[in-house]
Amino acid sequence: MKIWSDVAILLVIIGAMSVTAGTQSAAQAVDADAYHKDWSVFVDGGDCWIATGPVLSTDSQVEPSTELRRSDARLFVRYLADGRPSEITFKHRYLFEAGQRVFATIETDAYDFAFLYGNEAFGEDMAYLESEAAQFSLLLQMIRGSEMELRVWSPDESVTTDHFSLQGFAAAMLDVESRCKQ
Repeated sequence: MKIWSDVAILLVIIGAMSVTAGTQSAAQAVDADAYHKDWSVFVDGGDCWIATGPVLSTDSQVEPSTELRRSDARLFVRYLADGRPSEITFKHRYLFEAGQRVFATIETDAYDFAFLYGNEAFGEDMAYLESEAAQFSLLLQMIRGSEMELRVWSPDESVTTDHFSLQGFAAAMLDVESRCKQ
């Protein structure tokens, strides 16, 4: 039976690989509509997303005394109004700097979040995958996996690592898809 649920989710994802018009509000600004283990479902008007925070975070800074602007890290999957996933977004705990790289790893598969967008006025930075093919592949791995590691490499060789649980991801995905279909 598990194979059929993976196939059903895969079919939903295949129809979902379209470009979105942008991002909206962050998960912490709205109360969750549902919870599935480590993932939360959010529906705010026409905006729908699932999100989670890290279960473990580590920093290896060259200069530990450096004052850093920091917020909570979050991993989002945003959805279109018809319930299809549209983008995977990583909200970093620090403002991105020029030359930083963000990589996600699930088991042996690695993904490059090559597009970084910073908004210093709002004190948050987001990282996105560059291609629909990479999003499709990462979504499949998120359905099958149990944990995802996101590492941010800075030009000064420091590394910030966030570990995200994928427990409840597939259930949250199915839930938000049903809630967002109009």
